[in-house]
Amino acid sequence: LKENPERWESWLPNETTCTSGKGLVNGNEHFINDRAAAVGCAVCPVGYRSVEQGQTRVCLPCPKGQFQGLPGEDVCLPCETGKVAAQTGSMACTLCPLGEYANDTGMTECFICGAGTGQEEKWTTSQAVVAQGKETWLQVQGSVNQSYCGCIAGTYLWNG
Repeated sequence: LKENPERWESWLPNETTCTSGKGLVNGNEHFINDRAAAVGCAVCPVGYRSVEQGQTRVCLPCPKGQFQGLPGEDVCLPCETGKVAAQTGSMACTLCPLGEYANDTGMTECFICGAGTGQEEKWTTSQAVVAQGKETWLQVQGSVNQSYCGCIAGTYLWNG
């Protein structure tokens, strides 16, 4: 056996063979991608995913437009319509603010209502609500399409 280590070395547990949901860490418990510098494995934090790398796994930040709100996960999820993740490693997606919308999943930035008009600050996002037979317009964050775009109360769109 001593003369053929390749036959038995694979049977020994290796502290740097990370399983699903975990990634390589160095002696300071910092996540790293280099197995030669690793001393063990740890659960991937929120905003990261566990990805196969050779015979082990590493923790990588979620790409822009995606998020992961739980530790120890293998995938990142795309942001829903009306929300965006502008940075890598997002723990959650953020609602588009008033006057902006996101009409697809996995977006990294919101579209601005009235873009290019020179009067973008006069736009908002709102929706009609009918209560007790009366229609009221409410401003809406997290708008999912351009149909929510309209003028701020007290202003109007003039194509003159």
